[in-house]
Amino acid sequence: MKMKLTKKYVDDLAWSSLIYPKDEFDLALTLRSGQSFRWLKYDDGSTTTTTDTADQWIGVVENDVWILRQNRGVLQYKIINDNNINNYIINNKFDNISNNDSPIHKNPNMASSDSSQDSKIRNYFHLDLSLLELHKQFTEKDKDFLTRFPSSKSVRLLRQNPVEVLFSFICSTNNNIRRICNMVECMCRLFGAVIVQIDGKAYHKFPTVSSLAETSVEAELKKSGFGYRAKFINETAKKLLKEHENNNNNNDDNNNNNINNVDDNNIDDSADGRCERYLFGLRNGKYDDAKKILLQYPGIGPKVADCICLMSLDQLNAVPVDTHVRQVAEKIYNFKMEAKSLTTNSYDKISTFFQSLWGRYAGWAQSIAFSGQLNLDANTTTSSVALLKVARNKRKRKK
Repeated sequence: MKMKLTKKYVDDLAWSSLIYPKDEFDLALTLRSGQSFRWLKYDDGSTTTTTDTADQWIGVVENDVWILRQNRGVLQYKIINDNNINNYIINNKFDNISNNDSPIHKNPNMASSDSSQDSKIRNYFHLDLSLLELHKQFTEKDKDFLTRFPSSKSVRLLRQNPVEVLFSFICSTNNNIRRICNMVECMCRLFGAVIVQIDGKAYHKFPTVSSLAETSVEAELKKSGFGYRAKFINETAKKLLKEHENNNNNNDDNNNNNINNVDDNNIDDSADGRCERYLFGLRNGKYDDAKKILLQYPGIGPKVADCICLMSLDQLNAVPVDTHVRQVAEKIYNFKMEAKSLTTNSYDKISTFFQSLWGRYAGWAQSIAFSGQLNLDANTTTSSVALLKVARNKRKRKK
């Protein structure tokens, strides 16, 4: 059932909280760090300007809509899904609500002390890993690590669903974060099921593999501006689905017993479920093996494969290399490039260099470095634009 809610209803939901030190977790920086592309600022209509009120973010994680904010040393959240809303309706005898009924706007005050909700948050943000302890490990070999990246040292690594990460990062090739966000949102709107509507705005699940494997998908995505990526998305979905359409697939047999921290009850035995189960199974394998498997799919090169490994497959030593990371290597660590462009050989050398320098959690260190360079580049661009405007105005005055 597509539930319709008013924004007032959502704003009146009670917050659940997790206490977590802010120096180990910067929520806004983490959500803007290019790891996930489904987070947006959310306005609760509050007029207060005190420091107690932080920016709120809304996004879709798996089958839920999350609203998050960081209030000093506390991470606060609301999780909205069919079960939460339907339980409230049943308990309050709103049992005749349908798609065509008016949106719910009463306050259910659904503050959840449910440990399963806390567990979702902890899992997504890797909250069981101490970032301060990781800082100590990074500085053992790289003593200036924290001073090199002071503005981004509290970025946390996200632990996401591998199906979503795989197809999202196929969109990332030769692209920027804003455009990737638009593409991923478009893909969800076209092919993902609706979870809930809030004041008429629909929030969609990420599409299933089978929905992206449909024959019409490539044309639909090309029409929406995906370019050559449309074919890669469709072909990868078809390949993945074909490999796991039968119960007796050997790849599934090898991975069924290797799923790490996945509730079997949440993954059905459909073809989509088997695809998801297979990818989750790569979490327990070796990094090199997981990367080798991913490189077999259309549209997945070394950087995209490393992003998938790092952000969804628990391969925390994977170091994706792009323009920003290359700049970090050259400008901060005096890495000597063999060519002007980023070749396969230089990619491997930079990645190996950082793995050796930062150790087992090199990928997390890379996320901190990437975010730091991203912010630096953004500030430089802003300054450059401002200088260009000043110069342009001077020329106009001379005329």
